[in-house]
Amino acid sequence: MNGLIYGGISQSGNANSNTINISGGTIEGDIFGGRSFSGLTTNNTINISGNPTFGVTTILYGGSSDVDNFTG
Repeated sequence: MNGLIYGGISQSGNANSNTINISGGTIEGDIFGGRSFSGLTTNNTINISGNPTFGVTTILYGGSSDVDNFTG
């Protein structure tokens, strides 16, 4: 996978209780359990099992919000 991966994304609302399961493969982009540009990101999860390979610049975000409203 090459690119951004989102469990849930919202432009103006919340991104809550999303789950991403990764069990193998090669990932070259960033991973967001939940992403909101102006809302909350709560209780988002990234589960990793097996033996996936991540790119050297890959970043995993449980939750990310431009307004700094993230928990869990």
